[in-house]
Amino acid sequence: MYNISKGLMQEYKLKIKDLPLEERPRERLIKQGPKALSIAELLAVIIRTGNKKENVLEVSNKLVKEYDLKTLSRIRVNILKKNIWYWRSKSMPDYSLF
Repeated sequence: MYNISKGLMQEYKLKIKDLPLEERPRERLIKQGPKALSIAELLAVIIRTGNKKENVLEVSNKLVKEYDLKTLSRIRVNILKKNIWYWRSKSMPDYSLF
């Protein structure tokens, strides 16, 4: 998909808001429970936002591929924010992921 902005063709980045409600991780968690979601989807619910280049699902999938579950469970969110991706300025609590 492409978005025309100021006369330039730019690749459109899919946002979570573009997904149907029944496919969004947070809504699926509420409706179907945690067992219905993958680890990456649960992580996406925790970290809440992506960055300028990737939506939160893309970011969480990268994290799951880069780190094993044991390591992810010990990393504090503030460390991820500072060292791995640069999140937008939404407030996120400083806690361990699991």
